[in-house]
Amino acid sequence: MDKETKRSQHSSTPALQRSRSSLKPALASFAAYWFMRILGVTLRFSIEDVSGHFHYDNRLVCIYATWHNRIGVLTLAYAKYFRRMRIATLVSASRDGEILARLIQRFGMLPVRGSSSRRGTRSLIEMVRAVGEGHSATITPDGPRGPAQVLQPGIITLAKLTGAPIVPVSCTVSRFIRMKSWDRFMVPMPFARCHLRIGSPIAVPRNADEQTMEKLGIQVTETLKRLAGE
Repeated sequence: MDKETKRSQHSSTPALQRSRSSLKPALASFAAYWFMRILGVTLRFSIEDVSGHFHYDNRLVCIYATWHNRIGVLTLAYAKYFRRMRIATLVSASRDGEILARLIQRFGMLPVRGSSSRRGTRSLIEMVRAVGEGHSATITPDGPRGPAQVLQPGIITLAKLTGAPIVPVSCTVSRFIRMKSWDRFMVPMPFARCHLRIGSPIAVPRNADEQTMEKLGIQVTETLKRLAGE
């Protein structure tokens, strides 16, 4: 084999690897999307608007908060009832997050890559921009790696910077499977009853100090647990 042939093969290898690495998330997100769409057709949803301010045709820009283990069920509820809303969703910057980012794009949402922890400065800036452009935000404040149901401070900071209220959202499911993941992710079984609960808005003043932000974080946590029936 001459030097020119070796050079050509060597240069094509990275391109082939990149092609394969991008193909896997595309295929995985495609399969997950159609699995969820088919599953969603069988589910029976009911919605309880605890706040009395939010309705199916709501256009108010806000920050929806839900625990990571319920994001799958709530994505299906979004696809069925809230598809017209402009939603930006915070997604992990990890390799697994690439699959989720592509998946939520298929559902019509805008993915913002990053973390809800203090290290997620770049993603926080992107979320502030998205909210400023009229997107409501969806954040799993215990994601992307937990601990489960322990709120990270990013969501409170986002609400402070944007002035958008935090709306806690949770659900109960009649029959489901719990995955062996850090958050014990909930996968509803076919024909399960899913009861979506939307809590009252929680405003974070723009001049809120650290102590106030901590108290509001506790309020969001307690509300999410109450809405989940825990």
